[in-house]
Amino acid sequence: MIHFDTKYIKILGLIYLCLPVLIFFIGWLHWYISIPAILLLSFCLFTATRQNESFILSVSLNKLLFILTIIFCWVFLSGIGRYVWQNDDHLWRNAIFNDLLYREWPVYNGEYGLCYYIGFWLPSALIGKLFHSMLLGNMLQLFWTWIGMSVFYLLVSEYLGKIRIGVLFIMIFFSGIDIIGYGVEYLKGHSWSDFGEFLTLFPHIEWSHGSAFQASSVTTLLFWVFNQAVPFFVGMMLVLQNKNSRYTLFIYSLLLLFSPFPFVGFAPIIGYYYIKEIYDIGIKSFFKQHLCIENLTALFIILVVGLYYVSNIATGESGFRTPTSRYLFFLLTQYGIYLIFVFKDNKKDPILIIMCITAAIFPLIRLGEASDFCMRTNIPFIMYMMILFARFLYDSSVCRQFKIMALLVFLLGAITPFFEIARTVRGTYEEYKYGIDGEQKVTDRDSIFDDGLIGTNFVGNKESFFYRYLVRD
Repeated sequence: MIHFDTKYIKILGLIYLCLPVLIFFIGWLHWYISIPAILLLSFCLFTATRQNESFILSVSLNKLLFILTIIFCWVFLSGIGRYVWQNDDHLWRNAIFNDLLYREWPVYNGEYGLCYYIGFWLPSALIGKLFHSMLLGNMLQLFWTWIGMSVFYLLVSEYLGKIRIGVLFIMIFFSGIDIIGYGVEYLKGHSWSDFGEFLTLFPHIEWSHGSAFQASSVTTLLFWVFNQAVPFFVGMMLVLQNKNSRYTLFIYSLLLLFSPFPFVGFAPIIGYYYIKEIYDIGIKSFFKQHLCIENLTALFIILVVGLYYVSNIATGESGFRTPTSRYLFFLLTQYGIYLIFVFKDNKKDPILIIMCITAAIFPLIRLGEASDFCMRTNIPFIMYMMILFARFLYDSSVCRQFKIMALLVFLLGAITPFFEIARTVRGTYEEYKYGIDGEQKVTDRDSIFDDGLIGTNFVGNKESFFYRYLVRD
């Protein structure tokens, strides 16, 4: 039996988030900005690692190796590293990684600079750049993701108090009920036999509520937008288990370089933590305690990364959507169906209440041309709901019949992530057997600035404040 202290997992998680930010400062900012920033960030990392509380998790070696192997297979099948068939979004992510590895930093192309959520790729891109090896860079991408997902699982296990194999499978297969909405839409123009045959292709069914609403499963996030999702998984768990509010804003600030939309979605929880503390100790004591290097560094990180994103040239209409029956069906099948099981024991949990409110409001906000604001600001709620659902299933006080009902709902939702995994397996089989690359993935030399790949959401204006005054020559 192995007994290990999870404070070291938290330290690894902090390093996992801090390292890309440090690399970004070095690679993008003027030396007279980056050097003080690096010193401040290093100091905060050092002090933050010393405040983690101990919690002992026990597990047999065989069980731990099995869990880590399953996590590796899960990550491997996501397509990260280009070893298996990849979903559409990897087209752009591969191209961005190519540019980070082959081009000089900061990444430019004529009048534009690369402006995207690049933090996740920086460690593996840096090593690949130093050794002039895309092969090494791809290997490190896979390894880096595996570390992140392993840390995420272990932090969830600490939150739930025990390492369980079942919790890992809940993480892999937890999802809203997409098959019903997808089936209703498909059957409007097709027969049941056509629908059954189509399902054998394992389609992407997350768009079961149209183009406006989506609540992606953890597996879908890993398979499509891993650069946003994996660091946020780690960071949110670190915040939830942080006992020293002096470091809350610092940990939270690190997430902005990776996950701007989940960053916004989690902001109400951060606000709640501070409002509660002001109420408990008074505003004078609050400011006395929080006027510190850690919080000033956090504000600096948010300011710099925020200016980086503001340089983006993407435009689009913003406003509010009118609630419709489709919106209500979305809330029911993605969130409400699980609240039936977890709400009773957590109705006084302020985090759950706040997330329920924001998860209902944010889908009605339209920001830009795509639906990313709806799809990604709800990541914190999806994660938290998954954790509460796992706790519910392992609660010995819950009656057996109620658990069976919950498991049936879970299995119905699990169709979505199962399709993601099965589609990768099928696509990989076809590629290796028949030499088919149905998605026309980019090569190692394609760039995000190439025609057909470039989009306004990937590039920044070189005349912006960030590029004119902060970026190194």
